[in-house]
Amino acid sequence: MQSEKSIILKNPPIIFNLCLFLIAAMAALVIITTIFSEAPHPAIYICTGLMTLPCIIVMLWSKLYKITVDGQQITVRKGLGVTYCFDISEIVRVERRIVDTQMGQNEKMVIKTDSKHFAIETLMEGFEDMQKYILENVDGEKISILKNTFV
Repeated sequence: MQSEKSIILKNPPIIFNLCLFLIAAMAALVIITTIFSEAPHPAIYICTGLMTLPCIIVMLWSKLYKITVDGQQITVRKGLGVTYCFDISEIVRVERRIVDTQMGQNEKMVIKTDSKHFAIETLMEGFEDMQKYILENVDGEKISILKNTFV
């Protein structure tokens, strides 16, 4: 049950790239409108600014969210200044959700301690290693499996 492997789990880079593309597309639209229209309405600047803000927040979250396993210690960084550490023995419950669709299988694991919880998903970089680590080091009685099939 003892594992000394170091695992790093991060969000996929496609999230950051997609948000960056959306911001660039909105900026291009505003620049083109400003150059080629006679008198652009100020609402276009306000709306573009308001639509850009959620993209920036998602970009920050996608780069900051990281889970690191070092031996028996798990460190979760959810954002700026939101970091916590706990030992693998502090895990009280693992909810493993498996969904089979026509496109393939998607899996999500919610790991809970007494005071904190975090989730890992199939698309995250390092998911397979983390899943294997959790299944090897957490007591089987603490793991519940929910399986759904969608057509």
